[in-house]
Amino acid sequence: IAELEANRAQQLYNEKSVEIIMKAKSAFYELWMAQQSLELNRVNSELMKQFLQIAQTRYAVGKISQQDVLRAQVEIAKLEKERLGFSEMEEAALAMLASLLNKNISDFTGTATAPDTIFFDLDIKQIQVYALKNCSKLRSDSLMVEKDKAMHKLATLEYLPDFKVGVEYVSSPITGFRGWSLLAGVSLPFSFWTLGKANARVEEASANILKSTAMYKDERNMLLSKVREYFAKSNSLKSQWELYQNNIIPLAERTLQVTLTNYQTGQTDFLMLLDAYRMLVMEKMEQIMTRMKFEQTLADLEKEIGCRDIEEVLK
Repeated sequence: IAELEANRAQQLYNEKSVEIIMKAKSAFYELWMAQQSLELNRVNSELMKQFLQIAQTRYAVGKISQQDVLRAQVEIAKLEKERLGFSEMEEAALAMLASLLNKNISDFTGTATAPDTIFFDLDIKQIQVYALKNCSKLRSDSLMVEKDKAMHKLATLEYLPDFKVGVEYVSSPITGFRGWSLLAGVSLPFSFWTLGKANARVEEASANILKSTAMYKDERNMLLSKVREYFAKSNSLKSQWELYQNNIIPLAERTLQVTLTNYQTGQTDFLMLLDAYRMLVMEKMEQIMTRMKFEQTLADLEKEIGCRDIEEVLK
């Protein structure tokens, strides 16, 4: 029983360790999102300043009204406001990450990075098999069932009589006998009036087995359900991110470039240019958010199945 308790304590420790890793990954990708947003904001500011110069040039020669210049200046001011918000998000994410890793914010230098591509080419059955074998919470519940069975076995031992056998050297002055004598005896570990207590302990141990077994089955079903949920969500987010990367954003970039050319030649107005610009910005922000959600969902999945990196499933 002591060994089972020690193993269960180890599983609880493993569970907590994986949870901390999950929180650290989640905080890291919040930091990544904030820094990516800041970089996008910087690029957008440069682009909007370019639009402003074009508008000022066209206004100077009388081809457009001053409204276009003012609209560009408003967009630049809004970008500065957004930059302040993203900087605040970056500081908050740094503080959370530093707290989780027991470090100072000053210890973090450089910029958070993520791989250029997403790796998630796993079969759900692979993940489920790994989860049933390695999930610390499930293993802890399994050890609790074993402990309750051991306690039940100990409780039933109270019904068994104690046998005593011994050898004793005997010397009797009355009979004059000297030699070895064999002793044997039987004692009951309970009396008839205490038998009810022994029965109660056995019944309690049996009830504990039923309870812990039910908890184990519930945890197993919940684990498999969460694996399916996080697996489906991860696949969906991966597909969305790839759609942004390979289709939506390239199309939005080409649309903006064509609209900018048309504006420079007087074939469209500044509002159409702003619409194309805002569409591109929105899609890029959605891509950043989608990538962060994917990585955080993957971290949730890793926590549930009891691994520190999803590639452990393939080993």
